Amino acid sequence: MESFINQNLLIMKTILSAIILSLFCNVLLAQSSELKYNLEKDKVYRVKASSVVDQKMTMQGQERNTETKSISYFSLKMLDAKPEFFIAEVKFDTITTIISMPPMTLTSAEPGDINSEDAVQVTNSILNRLCNSTLVVRMDYKGFVLDIMNHNVVEKTVLEGTDSLKGMAAMAKPQLVMMADKDALKGMIEGVTAYLPATEVAQGDKWESTFSNNMGGVGMLITSNYKLKELSKNKATLEGDVVMKPASTEPMMMNGAEITNEISGLGKTNMEVDTETGWLISGSSKVQMSGTMHVNAQGQSMVIPVESMVASETIAIE
Repeated sequence: MESFINQNLLIMKTILSAIILSLFCNVLLAQSSELKYNLEKDKVYRVKASSVVDQKMTMQGQERNTETKSISYFSLKMLDAKPEFFIAEVKFDTITTIISMPPMTLTSAEPGDINSEDAVQVTNSILNRLCNSTLVVRMDYKGFVLDIMNHNVVEKTVLEGTDSLKGMAAMAKPQLVMMADKDALKGMIEGVTAYLPATEVAQGDKWESTFSNNMGGVGMLITSNYKLKELSKNKATLEGDVVMKPASTEPMMMNGAEITNEISGLGKTNMEVDTETGWLISGSSKVQMSGTMHVNAQGQSMVIPVESMVASETIAIE
């Protein structure tokens, strides 16, 4: 049973990294006191997000500590604006995750090998393809994705060759395929964009924003309660509380194992945004996560306590 769990640690850590990226790349837009998107047409807006996760898992009485460092670059270019929505090109320019135990690097900067039996090489290949793809999205002015208009084309390109995966890569196929799932991609984008009330707000006003992240098959519902702390001519300062909880009590299947996620988290986020363009100036967040993963497989069951402390920073780049 322990061997089975070890084989899936890579997948679980990849899932957590994806959730981390979605949670902490906070992009908030503001013009005067109306917080909604007001981007310049055809201009590319970029952010860099970095995070460090200190995680402790307890398996069969033994503690396993892991440090995970993640860095990603995200860009968005508004193509056309309508009264109810706008069309934009979205790219995950690069995604890199470095895991301390077991030592491994997952990165879009390398081409990887889709034909390898090594799950890391296959993951790198899929990340590389994803980060070389451009998503054409239709979004509302709160930052929620209404549709990924070219998803079928992107999905086919990213997942080409996954029908013949072998070895450990074949075992990880359901989670690898999820990386190109439409709902998973929507969650990754909304983790960067869906934090806006799209209404007039004054200093001290509060609003709530909720989206679901489904990367890797582990659905997490992320609710942020924001407050407009200060509004000046050139800058808006926001602070917020973050609540994370499983999106469903239903178990997910991973290589024949039934896994139920009971991990939740609480945290704080602070950021500054440019009031003319609305793009992020800087931001930081901290979240404490804890709970258990229940695993049932091969006629056996295991409860894995998990504790994580996540610290992250985001910054606009030219």
